Amino acid sequence: TGSSTFGDAFEFTGTNWTPAANMPAPRERFGFAFDSSANRCGLFGGKDATGSPANATWYYNGAQWSVGPSAPAGLAPRALYSNIAYDSASNVTVLFGGYDEDGNILGDTWELSASGWTKKDDLSPVVNRFYPFYAYDSARGRLVTYGGTTYQGISDKTWGFDGTTWR
Repeated sequence: TGSSTFGDAFEFTGTNWTPAANMPAPRERFGFAFDSSANRCGLFGGKDATGSPANATWYYNGAQWSVGPSAPAGLAPRALYSNIAYDSASNVTVLFGGYDEDGNILGDTWELSASGWTKKDDLSPVVNRFYPFYAYDSARGRLVTYGGTTYQGISDKTWGFDGTTWR
């Protein structure tokens, strides 16, 4: 039996599922987040159908897909099994972790704003990890990340990011 990487997306209208048009190339293991300020979804990273890193940024506004800012050196080629979340207090999408095509587990933090991707200074006491889960905690004004896989195995740690520091 085998597996396939699909390139389809569907939108729920409230009563029906309809296919989205003009989508990015098929990929898997990417980061996906909703930017409430711009009222659009953002997609970054993952692997394409050949298994190569897919380092493009894409946006979906509910009607069509468009290419976003290019990934700068240092962010590409990587971001396999990373995740992203939108930080509404800072008006940026945050990416943390992932691993590169050589299998190195990463622990750097990147922000995507209207001007593109920016690497944050090394501010992480968080152990390098891939495939963590993210959510924005509006009551505390910070991103929260949980779990993921480290060099030591599956993590059960929770960290918060206030835009400057992981705690």
